[in-house]
Formats: sequence, structure tokens, C-alpha cells
Amino acid sequence: MSHQSLNLKTIVIAAGLLLTLGVVLIAGNRVFDLLARASSPPEDVAITNITANSATVTFTTATESQALIEYGTNPSNLTLFASDDNSTVSHKIKITLLTPNTTYYMHIKIGDKTYENAGLPWTFTTTNVAFEGPTPTEIPLTPAGSGGPSGEGTTSGRAFCNEIPLHMGATTGALNYDIKYDLNGDGIINSADLALCGK
Repeated sequence: MSHQSLNLKTIVIAAGLLLTLGVVLIAGNRVFDLLARASSPPEDVAITNITANSATVTFTTATESQALIEYGTNPSNLTLFASDDNSTVSHKIKITLLTPNTTYYMHIKIGDKTYENAGLPWTFTTTNVAFEGPTPTEIPLTPAGSGGPSGEGTTSGRAFCNEIPLHMGATTGALNYDIKYDLNGDGIINSADLALCGK
């Protein structure tokens, strides 16, 4: 009887080992698949639609994943983040609440891996003016036939041009900004507008 009980114990132990080995192999393959997905690097990274307050980061991955953009104004301290809403292979992440005329640095995290642009963070600079809306193409400054802002033969044109320096440096949204003095429509009143006035 002891011989029979020894064989039964051996069979139970062998079956347990085979079962454990099978579970380890199956689970190992699933873990390997998950790690392979998590390590799928971003390809064709592009930073587009850069405005004074936002930018859009697009890229693709070989497998579905959820990505995280870590960004900031100091390349060694990326403390802000934006992420995908869902797992995807075609990623489009909008970064918002940015400061105008500021350089930002970013890298992409997928799973536990961080991806950079050849060892350095990607960079982009927001635009200077937070002007949203259509850019004016023509701004009537004086009534037709009065000589216009160039002042050719009119007192009102010269007077208009003399007022531009009083508004220099004003940007869209500032109290002293008046669109009629922003002759080139770039959102800031500066010497370029004064040069246009003299033409």
C-alpha cells in the first residue's frame, strides 16, 4: 500500500508541476504581449496647430496603446501632462492652457517607457498673440477720397500716423489696443504698422 500511495503522490506532484508550468507559459505569453504593446514606439510624431494657447501632437504606434504627453517649459522638469482618451494606433492629443510666445518641451510615455526625439525632448513655441477669429484683410481708416492714412495732402492722414506711436506695444486684448492702428493685422501695434502708415 505504501508503494501505491507513493505512485499517487508522484502523479499528483507531476500533474501539479505540469499545470503550474502551463499557467506560467500562458501567463508569460500574455505578459510578454502586454509588454510588447506597451513598448511600441511612437512614429511620425508631429506638433501641429500651434497657437498662443494650444498645440496638437499626432503620432502613430504599431499596436493599440494609450499615450501620455509630459510637457513643460524646462526640459528637465516636465510636470504637465495630457493624454489619449482611449487606446488607439492613431494618436491625436491636444495640449491646452499654454502661455503665448513660450517654448515648451515634451516627451511621450507609453506604458512604462518614455520616448524622446533622438534622446532630447521635442520642442515647440507657441505663437505671440492669443487672437482668435478672422484676420482683417482691409480696414477702412478714413472716408473715401480723403487721401487715406498716408497723409498725402491731408491733415487727417498725418494726424492718424502720429497717433500710432501712442499705441506702440499694445496687443490684442490690452486696454490701449485699438485695431484701427494695427494696420498689418498681426495683433500688435508696432513699427511695422507705422511703416505701413507712411506708404
